[in-house]
Amino acid sequence: MKAASTTSMVWSIVFYGAGYLASAAGIIMLNKYILSVTPFHFPIVLSSLGVAFGWVMTALLYKFNVIELGKDKFEMGLKEYVMVVSPIGFFQATTLAAGNTAYFYLSLSFFADV
Repeated sequence: MKAASTTSMVWSIVFYGAGYLASAAGIIMLNKYILSVTPFHFPIVLSSLGVAFGWVMTALLYKFNVIELGKDKFEMGLKEYVMVVSPIGFFQATTLAAGNTAYFYLSLSFFADV
């Protein structure tokens, strides 16, 4: 019985991993198309839309009990928040903005090879 559950877990990981890679490649190509073909040339706004969509979807999935978040409440003061959480958000936003700005200079054939 344990071997069957382990096999099921492995296939689940493979399935979700393949889905993640496929969707990431699709989003890269969609962002490249949006920034180079359409008249929309705002990579930081495009990055913000992606983050906002992820936040909204997570909130909706939590609201309708599709996912559960951690049960522990972690109290954090303003000083700890600024020292711990803010740098993570800043570097994530910088990474997204730099990546989308790079779309202006890279071709789709480059992404196909990656």
